[in-house]
Amino acid sequence: KAHRVRQAPGQVISMTVRVEYIYRYPVKGFRAERLQRGVIAAGAGLLWGRAFAFTSGNQPPPPNDTDWVQARTFIQMTVYPKLAGFRAELDEQQGLLHINAPDRQTSTTRLNGGEDTAVNAMMNQHFTPGAQAPIQLHRLANAHGHWDFTDTGISIINLATVEWLEWVSGLSLSHLRFRGNLYVSGLEPFEEFSLAGKTVRFGSVTMKILRPALRCAATAADPWSGDTSIDVVSILRTYTGHAFCGM
Repeated sequence: KAHRVRQAPGQVISMTVRVEYIYRYPVKGFRAERLQRGVIAAGAGLLWGRAFAFTSGNQPPPPNDTDWVQARTFIQMTVYPKLAGFRAELDEQQGLLHINAPDRQTSTTRLNGGEDTAVNAMMNQHFTPGAQAPIQLHRLANAHGHWDFTDTGISIINLATVEWLEWVSGLSLSHLRFRGNLYVSGLEPFEEFSLAGKTVRFGSVTMKILRPALRCAATAADPWSGDTSIDVVSILRTYTGHAFCGM
């Protein structure tokens, strides 16, 4: 359970919000991995969350494994919706990363570095690399991960907001379209926006909620099939006048 704390001059109000699901994305753009529990690094996100990404070849390869680089450097759901069929499995005890393709091809490399020839070859079979370089696995050595922004490490999705969007649109929208880490109940639709600038405690972890999450075309990709026939951003703009969902 998470305890929401509203802060006002001379006033602290604590309310209980339930964390229904925890999801991690070991490889940027790949299908979500559901967790029963997770470790959050200070100033960052879930351990091994977005720790890996495959370069697209549309940009020069990252110069090192420590600095943040733009999301377009990598294969991402916005441009490559069929990534929805790819799944990563982490074996932390053995120190292995398994890459599973939708055609049941599987390839493995080590979590902490090593020979990536097999996983790179498999991804180059399934995707056409850009003109500047072949597709290759990139590890990020710091705890922050391959996030689109430099100051965020966790995203929170209010399940009531997703249910409201389903109701007004008449469509079935999986909450996984929004690629959140923590999916919560106990809030009214879009009430999560009121948490901007507030401090929230999840168990023993205290977080500062920064801002609403601006959604992009990646939400159009069905998290299981990659089908992009539902324009979620358009639904948001039509019924709310904005394109934000989650924090």
